[in-house]
Amino acid sequence: MKTYNAFIFDMNGTIIDDMPFQTQAWVKMLADQGKIVSEDEFALSHYGKTNGETLREVWGRDLPEAQITALSLEKEKAYQKIYEPHLAPIAGFRSFLQAAVASGQKVVLATSAIRFSIDFVLKGLGLEEEITAVVGAEDIQHSKPHPEIFLKAAQLVGAAPEACLVFEDSLSGLEAARRAHMDAYAILTTFTEAEVPTFPNIVGAAPDYTTIPRALFRTA
Repeated sequence: MKTYNAFIFDMNGTIIDDMPFQTQAWVKMLADQGKIVSEDEFALSHYGKTNGETLREVWGRDLPEAQITALSLEKEKAYQKIYEPHLAPIAGFRSFLQAAVASGQKVVLATSAIRFSIDFVLKGLGLEEEITAVVGAEDIQHSKPHPEIFLKAAQLVGAAPEACLVFEDSLSGLEAARRAHMDAYAILTTFTEAEVPTFPNIVGAAPDYTTIPRALFRTA
């Protein structure tokens, strides 16, 4: 089995199973602003995208940056309020991460979330020490499926794309990994195993981290 020098994790839906809460917060915020969209419609069109990209798609490309920032923060505060009582890592993630770090793996968080949300999750779960580097919405120009976010993650830890394994729950994220020439492991929180794309770079799929083989770890 191929081993990797760096693991790159998405956050929402990949290390925490929070996408229903994300969707609820988005739909409520949009409804408060007079933009009506169903949860299913939102999930289909916007999973994996940055807040800014989502807001521009809903309001139009000329939405002022100040309004994007304000609406994004409003949505994040609503999300954190409803999700905080449920904040927990996906089953097996903490032990998987600790074992990866112990084996010398470089670990990068590469997420479309803003720093306000990243800090909420990493501090809430006590994961700051295990994460080697972070790439968030403020660090990229293009949303997934553009490969920019994963290529930046690899660059931060000095890893070649082919030496990285991406963990992703969204179809756009799996496509971004493919475009970045990185292998990917699908985390089945937002789609079923039958819906996993047949991309040649996808090396596995699992509902959580309890069954993902440790043979993927780099050996000393």
